[in-house]
Amino acid sequence: MTGVFGMHPALWQLMQVRAAGRVQTMLQSLVQPRRLVVTILGVGLALIWLSNAILSIVFRESYPLETFRNATTLMFTFYATWHLVRASWQRPESAIEWTEVERNH
Repeated sequence: MTGVFGMHPALWQLMQVRAAGRVQTMLQSLVQPRRLVVTILGVGLALIWLSNAILSIVFRESYPLETFRNATTLMFTFYATWHLVRASWQRPESAIEWTEVERNH
């Protein structure tokens, strides 16, 4: 008998019970005043950073299309040149770079 993704339903139930236990343990550890203060401070700083990022995206000037085209052309040219230089000076042993585990199988 298989459930979702070919896994037995008991495994899904076990994963749900373990996840619920971890969430409960995490929430119980937040009851400690020191951790609660650090968590609130971290969440506050994350919200400030996210709001700054979102507002900078919303209110920035539109990027000129010609500048974008020039920048992407320059970046792709640099990327291709880097690969050519790398292939010229550091020639790999084979066309495909396998990891040690892949070579052993």
